[in-house]
Amino acid sequence: MPVALVTGGSAGLGRALTRSRAEDGWRVVVDGRDPQRLASVADHPNVVAVRGDLADEWHRGALCAAVDREGRLDLLVHNASTLGSTPLGRLDEAATEDLLDVWRTNVAAPHALSGDLLPALVAARGVLVSISSDAAAEHYPTWGLYGASKAALDHLTLTFGEENPDLAAYAVDPGDMRT
Repeated sequence: MPVALVTGGSAGLGRALTRSRAEDGWRVVVDGRDPQRLASVADHPNVVAVRGDLADEWHRGALCAAVDREGRLDLLVHNASTLGSTPLGRLDEAATEDLLDVWRTNVAAPHALSGDLLPALVAARGVLVSISSDAAAEHYPTWGLYGASKAALDHLTLTFGEENPDLAAYAVDPGDMRT
């Protein structure tokens, strides 16, 4: 049975990806911060839910342990992300701590998780997918921190693919969505 890990899989696109893979016979490890949302997606017998925040190193370890128990990893989807403090503000008004908060969730955590799970993904000739945004390539007022983080995530994801020929890597902008 193929195995996927979908971060941020308790709502929106992540939830839809989790459900579709589980219904197609995949075993899906999924995470989310909200216990009620996570419970609502974990009601499928093929779904293994791990509650927590991807930016937390301990939580990433718990996700890796859940994948290890499944014995393989065919698909890793980086869907969890944050816009940062809302309402979104101008880039010249953003504090360094605001940048670091967005960066921890949108760049550093997926980078660390990808690195930890890379051996399993490569062994399975798996797929690494990062959910991106048009804000990674376009420049919108007040979206600077988020856009910069998505551009960095795209670059990291595609570089993982270039450095590992047995890994397919994609940065995907799903377009406008109501999440």
